[in-house]
Amino acid sequence: MNQQEKKLSLRVDGMTCSACEIRIESALSGLQGVFSVKADRQKRSVEIVYIFGQTSEEKIKNGIEAAGYKVTPVGIQTGSTLREYSVRNEAQSEVWKNGQGIILVLLIFVLFWMLQKISGVTLIPEITSEASYGIIFLVGLITSVHCIAMCGGINLSQCIQREDQVLHQGYHSAAMKPSLQYNAGRVVSYTVLGGVVGMLGQVIGFDNSAKGFVTIVAGAFMILMGLNLMGAGSWAGKLIPRPPAFLKNKLNRHKRSQKPFLVGLLNGFMPCGPLQSMQLYALGTGSFSAGALSMLAFSLGTVPLMFGMGFLSTLISRSVSQKLFRLSAIMVLALGVIMTGRGLSLAGISFNPGVTEIEMETLEDYGQIAVVQDGVQTVTIELHPGYYEPIVVQKGIPVRFNIEAAEGSLNSCNDAVQIPEFNIQKPLMVGDNWIEFVPEQAGVIPFSCWMGMIRSEILVVDSLNNTK
Repeated sequence: MNQQEKKLSLRVDGMTCSACEIRIESALSGLQGVFSVKADRQKRSVEIVYIFGQTSEEKIKNGIEAAGYKVTPVGIQTGSTLREYSVRNEAQSEVWKNGQGIILVLLIFVLFWMLQKISGVTLIPEITSEASYGIIFLVGLITSVHCIAMCGGINLSQCIQREDQVLHQGYHSAAMKPSLQYNAGRVVSYTVLGGVVGMLGQVIGFDNSAKGFVTIVAGAFMILMGLNLMGAGSWAGKLIPRPPAFLKNKLNRHKRSQKPFLVGLLNGFMPCGPLQSMQLYALGTGSFSAGALSMLAFSLGTVPLMFGMGFLSTLISRSVSQKLFRLSAIMVLALGVIMTGRGLSLAGISFNPGVTEIEMETLEDYGQIAVVQDGVQTVTIELHPGYYEPIVVQKGIPVRFNIEAAEGSLNSCNDAVQIPEFNIQKPLMVGDNWIEFVPEQAGVIPFSCWMGMIRSEILVVDSLNNTK
């Protein structure tokens, strides 16, 4: 190392995804005298090589803090001399390091589960497609605070008006046009990529088991992403893939482009934590349309704050934005749990114990009971927009299961039923929809809509004689 060069290692807290690395590297690369910058979110460190006399440690720290991150020095290397510093984690990091944060999240889920079992009230409602899109829109709305931190500079760079634009157009139209173009590019990019990723999930999911596996993996990665965004130590970040270096460089090169729509399109490839989480969600849908709609809902949620960031950013303090970001991380975690549950449903995995002997009252309360006649048992349920009614059948006897679909009861989520146990996939139409199978063993057989969003069960018992 040249004697005029210094290598500075800094502990930087607040990096949650690869976009944070890009933001820090971009901010420091613009400083005079900085030779190279390497940010590592997993190690929570930034290494800078700079020319002594052209810049200083103080300027470098100020540059990182101006980008919205907290700096703690780890060491400075000059020639062969290394000066070490003691490092103390933030209180939040200590909580996660000791496992208390993870225990807190688990306790919250356990509490919800216990209250649901005791009260009999579903505190977390069944997730229909419409509800999912609403939740995803809300995630986008909250995470747009993170979008301002990561992409705000790009957004503002596209919204600065040249003098000739202001002179030849009305002031308001000149001010709004670039922002509209930039955000339109983001919405188009997010939506198309969501569709492509969803279609990829469909290609991978050849059967219900494979589709369920893909959905479970996507949900698990969303859980890891949520934990990482919440500051759950470096272990969660290590399990999340990093984008290739050439993609980082390409995004940095196009930051100064004067074509807002094009820059918005490229923004869809930004390796941002919440964005990657939603792309995983789209993958788990296993459908081009569902993936595209999911990402459309997310992108529309980010638009209001991004569009009005010049004004709204002055109203939101850094502490408030950090709290909102943690809230969005919790929602990403919750969506990951929901998606994992859907994957289990698609794979035909149920955690309910098998039931062979149940009192008559319990059977009636459980769901529609099949009627056995002439060696065949028949059961009919009415189709509802948001749920399927459970049914009770007897083992060893052929079942004719009818789903009556009235006008207006079908939607994009409930219009196909799958029963993984019997490898059945049945598209539904208005009128009677008959499904036939033979249950061989007593127990609980899950069935769901084609996306695994709406779930129900077939209870198979040893005998239905007590129902006559």
